[in-house]
Amino acid sequence: AFTALTPQGSGSVVDPYIISQLAFTDVRNIRDSTNASLTAYSGCSGAVAGPGYENVYKLVVTQATPVRAFVAKHGASTISFRINLMQSTANGASCIRSDDTLINLTLQPGTYYFSVDSGTVTAGSGNGEYMFGVIQCEAGDVACQ
Repeated sequence: AFTALTPQGSGSVVDPYIISQLAFTDVRNIRDSTNASLTAYSGCSGAVAGPGYENVYKLVVTQATPVRAFVAKHGASTISFRINLMQSTANGASCIRSDDTLINLTLQPGTYYFSVDSGTVTAGSGNGEYMFGVIQCEAGDVACQ
């Protein structure tokens, strides 16, 4: 039987959800979030502003770790999402990678924050379910280098 783990934290910049192991997945509805402090990701060239709600996840790696992180609409979601990766601190200036669906790279030892961010979410704007995941890449997977 599969038992889902609920990550520690509230998903905010100051109390992020903790990614305690890889592989990690989480399913949420962004409409349940009260976090909206990350509105721009100035550290990432070409990053799209995220004026809506976000959930923040924290991952600490102690050795070089190739990872694949993804975000996907779940169920009947009608809201667009973006995944952003920040290094050392959870703020837009520390953004090192941003994409609509997928981030592949090797993380060096340190602390990283992923945000799953949405556009403007207002009352009645639709279902905001998403699935977020981070896995360790297989040895030799050139996409994760």
